[in-house]
Amino acid sequence: MMVCRNPLLAEDRARTREELLAATGRLLEPIALATRRPERRPQHHHSRGAAESGERAQDDSQSARAPATRSRRAGARAAGTHTVEGLPVHSFRTLLADLGTITRKTVAPYLENAQAFRMVTRPTPLQERAFDWLGIRLKR
Repeated sequence: MMVCRNPLLAEDRARTREELLAATGRLLEPIALATRRPERRPQHHHSRGAAESGERAQDDSQSARAPATRSRRAGARAAGTHTVEGLPVHSFRTLLADLGTITRKTVAPYLENAQAFRMVTRPTPLQERAFDWLGIRLKR
């Protein structure tokens, strides 16, 4: 394989690359200006009482904010995500996916004269409950 380098072509490509970068920068500048956050200026408090007593003056922007509260719908939705026993509520599809995480694997120890054995992953409380409903007992 033979490779030839053309210095004139390399110079032309470098110039084209710089022109493209400059044009892209000009196009992106209005977007950058539109999305730039204003500078945050520190709040100056002229309360002599707080400064003299060594206490920190309360920030006006935080004192005007009330703690967030849940809507009724969001509260009902959150309450409906767990059963009375504290187990998560599942649809049939998500329950099957959760039950599908139980696996049986064969463990082959490296110890001399040790025999391989099978092991089933320990089910979660939800999985145990589902197997109880189905009347299935896992072999361990």
